[in-house]
Amino acid sequence: MRIVTVNEFRVEVTLSPEELREFDITYEQLDYADADTRRVLWTLLAEVRRMNGVALDVSGKLLIEVTKETDGSCRVCFTSLPQKEGQIASVKQLVKTEAEPVVLECADLDDAVRAAQAGKTDAPGALYRLGSRYRLILSVPSDEWETAALRICEFGELPPDPLLCAAECAELWQCVIPEGAVELLRKLC
Repeated sequence: MRIVTVNEFRVEVTLSPEELREFDITYEQLDYADADTRRVLWTLLAEVRRMNGVALDVSGKLLIEVTKETDGSCRVCFTSLPQKEGQIASVKQLVKTEAEPVVLECADLDDAVRAAQAGKTDAPGALYRLGSRYRLILSVPSDEWETAALRICEFGELPPDPLLCAAECAELWQCVIPEGAVELLRKLC
Protein backbone atom coordinates (compact mmCIF):
# COMPACT_ATOMS: atom_id res chain seq x y z
CA MET A 1 0.00 0.00 0.00
CA ARG A 2 1.44 3.30 -1.07
CA ILE A 3 0.09 6.40 0.67
CA VAL A 4 0.72 9.92 -0.61
CA THR A 5 -0.47 12.86 1.47
CA VAL A 6 -1.13 15.70 -0.97
CA ASN A 7 -2.33 18.16 1.70
CA GLU A 8 -4.56 18.23 4.78
CA PHE A 9 -7.63 17.68 2.59
CA ARG A 10 -6.39 15.07 0.09
CA VAL A 11 -4.75 11.66 0.43
CA GLU A 12 -4.02 9.11 -2.30
CA VAL A 13 -3.73 5.39 -1.60
CA THR A 14 -2.54 2.91 -4.23
CA LEU A 15 -3.43 -0.73 -3.73
CA SER A 16 -1.60 -3.44 -5.68
CA PRO A 17 -3.56 -6.32 -7.23
CA GLU A 18 -2.38 -8.52 -4.33
CA GLU A 19 -3.68 -6.01 -1.75
CA LEU A 20 -7.03 -5.86 -3.54
CA ARG A 21 -7.22 -9.66 -3.23
CA GLU A 22 -6.37 -9.39 0.49
CA PHE A 23 -9.27 -6.93 0.89
CA ASP A 24 -11.41 -9.40 -1.11
CA ILE A 25 -12.63 -6.71 -3.50
CA THR A 26 -12.13 -5.75 -7.13
CA TYR A 27 -12.30 -2.43 -8.95
CA GLU A 28 -15.52 -3.56 -10.61
CA GLN A 29 -17.16 -4.29 -7.23
CA LEU A 30 -16.40 -0.86 -5.76
CA ASP A 31 -19.69 0.91 -5.09
CA TYR A 32 -20.32 3.15 -2.08
CA ALA A 33 -23.79 1.63 -1.63
CA ASP A 34 -22.10 -1.73 -0.96
CA ALA A 35 -21.12 -2.58 2.63
CA ASP A 36 -17.89 -4.31 1.53
CA THR A 37 -16.78 -1.19 -0.33
CA ARG A 38 -17.43 0.99 2.72
CA ARG A 39 -15.50 -1.50 4.88
CA VAL A 40 -12.48 -1.24 2.57
CA LEU A 41 -12.65 2.56 2.32
CA TRP A 42 -12.90 3.10 6.07
CA THR A 43 -10.07 0.59 6.63
CA LEU A 44 -7.91 2.57 4.19
CA LEU A 45 -8.67 5.82 6.02
CA ALA A 46 -7.73 4.14 9.32
CA GLU A 47 -4.42 2.99 7.76
CA VAL A 48 -3.74 6.52 6.49
CA ARG A 49 -4.31 7.84 10.01
CA ARG A 50 -2.14 5.11 11.57
CA MET A 51 0.76 5.25 9.08
CA ASN A 52 0.86 8.96 8.18
CA GLY A 53 -0.90 10.60 11.10
CA VAL A 54 -3.37 12.27 8.72
CA ALA A 55 -6.99 12.22 9.86
CA LEU A 56 -9.24 13.53 7.12
CA ASP A 57 -12.43 15.20 8.29
CA VAL A 58 -15.15 12.94 6.93
CA SER A 59 -18.03 14.65 8.70
CA GLY A 60 -18.66 16.93 5.71
CA LYS A 61 -18.35 16.22 2.03
CA LEU A 62 -16.00 13.43 1.03
CA LEU A 63 -15.12 12.82 -2.60
CA ILE A 64 -13.66 9.38 -3.26
CA GLU A 65 -12.07 8.90 -6.67
CA VAL A 66 -11.02 5.39 -7.66
CA THR A 67 -8.85 4.87 -10.72
CA LYS A 68 -8.07 1.47 -12.15
CA GLU A 69 -4.44 1.58 -13.23
CA THR A 70 -3.14 -0.25 -16.27
CA ASP A 71 -1.12 -2.66 -14.09
CA GLY A 72 -4.26 -3.85 -12.25
CA SER A 73 -3.72 -1.73 -9.16
CA CYS A 74 -6.26 0.82 -7.91
CA ARG A 75 -5.58 4.38 -6.83
CA VAL A 76 -8.07 5.67 -4.26
CA CYS A 77 -8.06 9.43 -3.72
CA PHE A 78 -9.87 10.85 -0.71
CA THR A 79 -10.69 14.57 -0.82
CA SER A 80 -12.34 16.00 2.28
CA LEU A 81 -14.22 19.27 2.11
CA PRO A 82 -14.89 20.74 5.56
CA GLN A 83 -18.50 20.91 6.68
CA LYS A 84 -20.00 24.33 6.16
CA GLU A 85 -22.01 26.11 8.80
CA GLY A 86 -25.63 25.05 8.62
CA GLN A 87 -24.86 21.94 6.58
CA ILE A 88 -26.85 19.04 8.00
CA ALA A 89 -26.20 15.89 6.01
CA SER A 90 -22.78 14.63 5.08
CA VAL A 91 -22.27 13.70 1.46
CA LYS A 92 -20.08 10.83 0.29
CA GLN A 93 -19.50 10.41 -3.43
CA LEU A 94 -17.50 7.68 -5.13
CA VAL A 95 -16.35 8.31 -8.71
CA LYS A 96 -14.63 5.59 -10.75
CA THR A 97 -12.38 6.01 -13.79
CA GLU A 98 -10.03 3.68 -15.60
CA ALA A 99 -6.49 4.65 -16.40
CA GLU A 100 -5.26 4.37 -19.94
CA PRO A 101 -1.63 4.24 -20.95
CA VAL A 102 -0.04 7.07 -22.86
CA VAL A 103 2.95 5.47 -24.57
CA LEU A 104 5.70 7.63 -26.00
CA GLU A 105 8.52 5.98 -27.92
CA CYS A 106 11.67 8.12 -27.75
CA ALA A 107 14.85 7.95 -29.80
CA ASP A 108 17.00 8.37 -26.67
CA LEU A 109 16.94 9.01 -22.94
CA ASP A 110 17.21 12.78 -23.40
CA ASP A 111 13.88 12.85 -25.24
CA ALA A 112 12.26 10.83 -22.44
CA VAL A 113 13.61 13.32 -19.87
CA ARG A 114 12.26 16.27 -21.88
CA ALA A 115 8.87 14.55 -22.25
CA ALA A 116 8.65 13.98 -18.49
CA GLN A 117 9.41 17.65 -17.91
CA ALA A 118 6.90 18.86 -20.52
CA GLY A 119 4.16 16.44 -19.47
CA LYS A 120 3.24 18.50 -16.39
CA THR A 121 1.64 15.47 -14.79
CA ASP A 122 2.12 13.46 -11.64
CA ALA A 123 0.61 10.41 -13.30
CA PRO A 124 2.23 7.11 -12.40
CA GLY A 125 4.69 6.11 -15.07
CA ALA A 126 7.33 3.60 -16.06
CA LEU A 127 10.32 3.74 -18.38
CA TYR A 128 11.37 0.87 -20.65
CA ARG A 129 14.35 0.38 -22.94
CA LEU A 130 15.02 -1.78 -25.98
CA GLY A 131 18.39 -1.18 -27.60
CA SER A 132 18.78 2.59 -27.89
CA ARG A 133 15.02 3.30 -27.85
CA TYR A 134 13.02 4.21 -24.76
CA ARG A 135 9.31 4.06 -24.03
CA LEU A 136 7.77 6.27 -21.39
CA ILE A 137 4.41 4.89 -20.28
CA LEU A 138 2.11 7.17 -18.28
CA SER A 139 -1.03 5.83 -16.63
CA VAL A 140 -3.65 8.59 -16.81
CA PRO A 141 -7.43 8.69 -16.34
CA SER A 142 -9.19 8.31 -19.68
CA ASP A 143 -10.53 11.88 -19.58
CA GLU A 144 -6.93 13.23 -19.32
CA TRP A 145 -5.42 10.99 -22.03
CA GLU A 146 -5.57 13.49 -24.91
CA THR A 147 -4.10 16.35 -22.86
CA ALA A 148 -1.21 14.20 -21.61
CA ALA A 149 -0.51 12.88 -25.11
CA LEU A 150 -0.49 16.37 -26.64
CA ARG A 151 1.98 17.65 -24.04
CA ILE A 152 4.60 14.97 -24.75
CA CYS A 153 4.09 14.01 -28.41
CA GLU A 154 6.79 16.36 -29.74
CA PHE A 155 9.49 14.30 -27.99
CA GLY A 156 8.79 11.01 -29.75
CA GLU A 157 6.13 8.89 -31.42
CA LEU A 158 2.75 7.94 -29.98
CA PRO A 159 2.04 4.38 -31.18
CA PRO A 160 -1.49 3.79 -32.56
CA ASP A 161 -2.36 1.07 -30.01
CA PRO A 162 -1.05 2.10 -26.57
CA LEU A 163 -2.51 -0.94 -24.77
CA LEU A 164 -0.68 -3.31 -27.12
CA CYS A 165 2.56 -1.30 -26.76
CA ALA A 166 2.32 -1.33 -22.97
CA ALA A 167 1.83 -5.11 -23.01
CA GLU A 168 4.74 -5.49 -25.43
CA CYS A 169 6.96 -3.45 -23.11
CA ALA A 170 6.05 -5.56 -20.11
CA GLU A 171 6.96 -8.71 -22.00
CA LEU A 172 9.86 -7.80 -24.29
CA TRP A 173 11.47 -4.54 -23.16
CA GLN A 174 13.79 -3.96 -20.20
CA CYS A 175 12.06 -2.06 -17.40
CA VAL A 176 14.45 0.72 -16.38
CA ILE A 177 12.16 2.53 -13.92
CA PRO A 178 9.13 0.45 -12.84
CA GLU A 179 7.26 3.28 -11.08
CA GLY A 180 7.69 6.97 -10.42
CA ALA A 181 9.44 7.44 -13.78
CA VAL A 182 8.15 10.97 -14.39
CA GLU A 183 9.34 12.24 -11.03
CA LEU A 184 12.76 10.59 -11.39
CA LEU A 185 13.27 11.76 -14.99
CA ARG A 186 12.43 15.34 -13.98
CA LYS A 187 15.33 15.25 -11.53
CA LEU A 188 17.68 14.55 -14.45
CA CYS A 189 16.89 17.94 -16.04
